[in-house]
Amino acid sequence: MDGADNPSLVEWTFDVVDKDRIFVVVKNWGFRGDVDAIVAAAIVSTSGFSFVLAGLKAFLKHGIELNLIEDHDLSALVERSAAVESRRQRVSRTAGGALG
Repeated sequence: MDGADNPSLVEWTFDVVDKDRIFVVVKNWGFRGDVDAIVAAAIVSTSGFSFVLAGLKAFLKHGIELNLIEDHDLSALVERSAAVESRRQRVSRTAGGALG
């Protein structure tokens, strides 16, 4: 089993290389199970970290929030959805007024 039933530890380290580059190291350990289960969990984690880093890069370089990771707190998701819808409606009204 993965996730909350079988947690592992993760450490993210961000080292500045120069003003335009950061070297990221992600360490993940503490997997449990037989060798096949550990390898499978490590592969899934690796792809997840790549996904998160791609989203972070889009946000930092372009200000685009891809919403790749949502909060596990359902009330936070509901509040966020309401805020996003409200922002979408404001943008829609503004664009419509500018075009009309």
